Amino acid sequence: MKKIITLSLLTISLMASQNNDYIGLSGGVSKLSTVQTTTTSSSLQNDSSDGVAMTLTFGHKYESGRFNASYTFVNHDTTVVKQVSAFNFAYDFTFPIATSGVALFAGPVIGYSWYEDASVNLDGLHYGVEMGTFYNITENFSVELGYKYFNETASEESTTTKVEYDDLQTLYFGINYYFSY
Repeated sequence: MKKIITLSLLTISLMASQNNDYIGLSGGVSKLSTVQTTTTSSSLQNDSSDGVAMTLTFGHKYESGRFNASYTFVNHDTTVVKQVSAFNFAYDFTFPIATSGVALFAGPVIGYSWYEDASVNLDGLHYGVEMGTFYNITENFSVELGYKYFNETASEESTTTKVEYDDLQTLYFGINYYFSY
């Protein structure tokens, strides 16, 4: 009976270390692609701008995945788009690589973006994917390297032009802290 209780406590302890709430902070580079169509001459102009992205993430890590909500702020140093704010929900499927502490992740993302550009403030839904790898440094800390791709739906149409934000891509490096309860 004692062995069964000890084994059960060990199992619960192992499960608890794999199921943790976490907070993450990451930074990286971002690329925003836009499409501008002129209605009078049917001309098409593609444009992209680079920026610096910072993300704050709150999530929960499960044995085979993680769910998170995050807020991303992108500062673009161009005259077209001044800044982008995005709120996201994501679920990542995690794939551990043996017992090395390294794992791959990939999963869907859905959220809402707010754009501030030189002439208008736009907003819209986005959806996409994120993928990357993370390494558990200790039981409470991990670092990750990842890529996010959002397909944007924000657009604005006037009598002469239509501007659409096509996609937002971010390459980032971050650190996560896992809470122990």
